[in-house]
Amino acid sequence: MKIILPDHSEKEIKDGSTALEACKSISLAEKAICCKVNGNLFDLNEVLPDNCTFEAITKTSPDALHVLRHSAAHLMAEAIQHLFPGVQFAYGPATEDGFYYDMKLPRPISENDFPKIEQEMKKIISEKQPIVRQDVSVEEAEKLFADQKYKLIHIHELADKGASLSVYSQGDFKDLCLGPHMKNTKEIKAIKIMSTSSCYFQGNKENDSLTRIYGTAFFSQEDMDKYL
Repeated sequence: MKIILPDHSEKEIKDGSTALEACKSISLAEKAICCKVNGNLFDLNEVLPDNCTFEAITKTSPDALHVLRHSAAHLMAEAIQHLFPGVQFAYGPATEDGFYYDMKLPRPISENDFPKIEQEMKKIISEKQPIVRQDVSVEEAEKLFADQKYKLIHIHELADKGASLSVYSQGDFKDLCLGPHMKNTKEIKAIKIMSTSSCYFQGNKENDSLTRIYGTAFFSQEDMDKYL
C-alpha cells in the first residue's frame, strides 16, 4: 500500500500498516501525537486505508491543541470519578479555548472544588497512564457502560446510525469516544479548571439538568500562563 504525504510525494509501506507504522517510515514516530488521514484525525494504532493522504500530527501542528484538550477532558473526568463516586457522564469535547464535560454529580459543585480536582488531575498526569483505544461491539459497549445512563443512550443512538464504536481507557476510567488522544496522561503538561454552569442533556430542556465543567490545557505552563 502507499500513502500520500503533505508534499504530494508517495511512500510505499506494508499492507495493513497502522498510523504509527507509517510515522515510523517517515521518522516521526517519537514526535507524532496522532495523524490526519484523508482529512480526518486518526489514532496511532488505527489501520490505514490504501492510497490515503497522510500527515503526522505533532505538537506544532494546528490540530495538536484540540487532541491535547480532548485528552484533558478525559483526564478531568477520571479525576472527578475518583472524587465524586456515582457521577454520570454525558459528553466531553474539546473546544476552541479548552474543553468541557457534562455530567450528573451526586452533589453540587463549586469553585471551592476546583483545586482538589486539579490536584487529582496532576496526580493522574504523574502516573503516566497509557491512553488506549479499543474498537467494541454494541454488546461490549453496553456491558462496559451498564451503570452509565447517558452513555447507554449514546451507544444506542450510534448503533441506530450503524456507526462503529470505540472506547478509550486510562487507569480505571473508560469513555465512549472516537478519539484520537494523546499516548498517555504524562503528555498533558498544563491544566486548569475554569468555570462551571448548568446545561441540559443534549441541549434539550425536556431532558435532565446536568453540570458542565469547563477547563483548558496547554503543552506548557508558559503557554498556560500567557493565556491566563
